[in-house]
Amino acid sequence: MTYRMLLFGTAAILLSPLAIADDSSSQKESPWGGLLEADYTSNFYKRGSYHEARTIGLTGIVDYTFINDSKLSLNLAGFHSLDNPKGQYWRDGWLKYGHSELFDLNSWATLGMDGSIRLPMSEQSKKDDLHTSLRAATPLTIDLGLLLTSLEFTWQPRVMKNFHEYKTRGGQTLKEWTLENLLSLDYAPWDKWSFNASLVLNSHWSYSGNRKKDDYIHSESLFYEFNESWSVGLMYSNTGIVYDLERGATGSVSLYDKQNATWSLLVDYSF
Repeated sequence: MTYRMLLFGTAAILLSPLAIADDSSSQKESPWGGLLEADYTSNFYKRGSYHEARTIGLTGIVDYTFINDSKLSLNLAGFHSLDNPKGQYWRDGWLKYGHSELFDLNSWATLGMDGSIRLPMSEQSKKDDLHTSLRAATPLTIDLGLLLTSLEFTWQPRVMKNFHEYKTRGGQTLKEWTLENLLSLDYAPWDKWSFNASLVLNSHWSYSGNRKKDDYIHSESLFYEFNESWSVGLMYSNTGIVYDLERGATGSVSLYDKQNATWSLLVDYSF
C-alpha cells in the first residue's frame, strides 16, 4: 500500500543519473504502474440526519519508475456527494517526483526525498484563487523488524508553499506556509493482511507571518489482499484543530469526534 502518501530543488539531486529504459530492457518489468481506488465514506450521524455526509470516491494514481528507482507520479481524485450539497466534485491533484530510498543510512533505516506540485482542482482551491502549491518532503523509514516482524515506522516532515492570487479572502488572511509532520506505522504480519496507523500534524502560517492554525488528521486502516492486483480495506479517520489564531489552544488530538470522524470501505486495483 505504498501508494497511500520543492519539485525543482530536489530534481537536481534525484535526476542524476536519470535515464529512461530503452528498447533493450523490454524483457524487464514495465516501468509503468499505478492504483485505482474506489471508496464509500460516511460519517457517524444517523441516516436522514441533517449532518449526515456520505460520498462515493474514485482515486487514480499513475507512475513511471526510472532506472535509478526514482518515480514520477500523477494523483487525481474526485467524489460524488450523496447528501447536501449533492453533486460531483474534484479533489486537488498532485504531480510528484522523488526517490523513497535515496540514502541508505544503515541496514535498518533509509532516507528519501520528493517534491510535489499541486493541481488546484477542488472547490475550495477555486474559491481561494489558489494558483498552485509546492511541497518538499524527506521521508525517513525505519525497519522495526528486530522488535516485531514486518513492523515499519516512517517519519515524513514536509514543507509546503502556497501561491494565491490574493493574500486574503472574505476578510481572512490565507495560508502561505504549512509545515507537516507525518508519522506512520505499517504492520504486515501475514501475507494477505496489512495494518496502517498514521498521524499528520500540520502548522499553518498566513501571508502576514502569523501562526494561523494547528490541526491534525489520523487514520487507521486494515487491508486484505486477494492477489497482487486486488485488495479490500476498511479505514477510520478523524480530524481536529489544536490551535487557532483567534481562539488560542483548543484541545489535543482526539481519537473520536462525531463532527469529524468518518469510516470508509475501500476497493483497490493495483497495476
